[in-house]
Amino acid sequence: QGFDNFFSVGNMAGKSACKLHLQHFLGLNQDPNVPIVAFVGRLAYQKGIDILQSIFPWLMNKDQADVTGYVQLVMVGTGDERYGSFLRDSENHNKGRVVGFVGFTSELEHKVIAGADILLMPSR
Repeated sequence: QGFDNFFSVGNMAGKSACKLHLQHFLGLNQDPNVPIVAFVGRLAYQKGIDILQSIFPWLMNKDQADVTGYVQLVMVGTGDERYGSFLRDSENHNKGRVVGFVGFTSELEHKVIAGADILLMPSR
């Protein structure tokens, strides 16, 4: 479980290994340069998953200024089935770029947090 590639603010040596491991483990395209954006949480309105759903097209599609589109997105959680469908559909339409895991394991949570570049934590 977990990683042998520990890192900290003072020593980031293991971060890239955690990221590549996460990409391989989840079947994402392996690219050390693409930012991994992650959400781990309850699939409920109170936790803001609807906000992520509303910005999904913007986040995943390249815009004119090249600000968006070059990301991988990992979403993990349990809860409201309509948001579970959003996770599954997002992954099915974006293989290699999006993982939508409906469920939860502490091992997966640790891998996601260790390997992600940006953690999303919307809430109301």
